[in-house]
Amino acid sequence: MKGSLKSILLLGLFLLLSFFPFLFPDPYLIHLLILSFIFSVLVSNWNILFGYMGIFCFGQQAFFGIGAYSSALLALKLGVPVPLSIVFGGFVASLSSILIGLPTLRLQGAYVALVTLAFAEVMRMTCSNWVGMTRGQLGLTVTALIPGAGRVGYYYVAFLLLLLSTIVLLKVMRSSFGYVTVAIRESQEAADSLGINVIKYKISAFLLSSFMSGLAGALYAHYIRILTPDIMSLHLMITILVMGMLGGIGTLPGPILGTFVLTFLSEYLRDFAQFRFIIYGTLIILAVLFVPGGLVSGLRSVETKLKGKRCQEGSS
Repeated sequence: MKGSLKSILLLGLFLLLSFFPFLFPDPYLIHLLILSFIFSVLVSNWNILFGYMGIFCFGQQAFFGIGAYSSALLALKLGVPVPLSIVFGGFVASLSSILIGLPTLRLQGAYVALVTLAFAEVMRMTCSNWVGMTRGQLGLTVTALIPGAGRVGYYYVAFLLLLLSTIVLLKVMRSSFGYVTVAIRESQEAADSLGINVIKYKISAFLLSSFMSGLAGALYAHYIRILTPDIMSLHLMITILVMGMLGGIGTLPGPILGTFVLTFLSEYLRDFAQFRFIIYGTLIILAVLFVPGGLVSGLRSVETKLKGKRCQEGSS
């Protein structure tokens, strides 16, 4: 019964999102949902590294930006069809993850965080100063994915990308690969002593995470249509971290839930400008203190308490 109820709820949510543009044709709400879909893909795939494998990657915004710039430049400079350029953007992002991953993933903890963060900053500065190619802070005008189409077309493309990402993550994390990643997170030394090629699994996780993040970045670029180096700023990494922690690190639905909540919440925080960082920090502190496992953990606790209460009432 419990599994059936969850299946019905998931089916209801899927149908609601599938027909949302027709049920609620509000361009602003559709815009927020498109952003939620795209950033859910980004945060969910960062969660593979940080939440499941314990890799302190603080440079996920670099893969997002590399995918965005690669796709935009391929379409603009070489005339590559946009759908194909988006796929190439994902591949370029995954290739860049090998370059940074091979020398970095032999390190652990804060060292990985510093190197990946520095990599993201180097990529941001490169895009900012290579004015002849990227136009720097002036902004690169990006080719539309669907010329002349409204937001509804982008809505369904972003929705399909999120579905694809979620299905892939479900398959991967419920396979032997997923169990190995958790084992590496709990004790890299123990996993290594059992004959597990830790570096191989870390690189594989990096490739998958960066590829999907690159696809998300490419779609974001062709939707927003204006691309600046700020897409790889520290602000985006902080946002990814907050979204993940708010929803629940190390869970599949957590990053998606956290992304949706924070995306809509951010629209109500625009008037606070730079104080947004203080609010984000406060959210992290509150989440760590009161709901250490994020919103998903909190919802599960409520479900467990309600179930226990029903059992007590039934026995009495």
